[in-house]
Amino acid sequence: MGIFLEEAEKVKTERGSLRDILDSLQQANEESKSLHKVEELKALRSRINTNIVVVLKKARTIQTQLEEMDRANAANQRLSGLKDDTTTIYRTRIAVTNRLRKKLNELMMEFQGLRQI
Repeated sequence: MGIFLEEAEKVKTERGSLRDILDSLQQANEESKSLHKVEELKALRSRINTNIVVVLKKARTIQTQLEEMDRANAANQRLSGLKDDTTTIYRTRIAVTNRLRKKLNELMMEFQGLRQI
């Protein structure tokens, strides 16, 4: 269970960095509304595009980590020899993984909303 929780903590850390980039994108969006010089707008647009690429790569990495956690959960259930979902450890692992996935989805929906502005 310790290794699993370390993996969950890594995902939370990555999600935190994703949140920071999203905040940066929101600030850049507000900044773009007040810029008038072409050079400044191009530089800002370039920075925004770079951040978008980073967000998409990090989200894909987090999604891959969550899929690995799902596989580890299934393997753990098989190794425990139980056919049903009765162990508290298994339920905890599933709950943690699902919560991380939900938080990632919420963050990506917020990102998608920002992209459509």
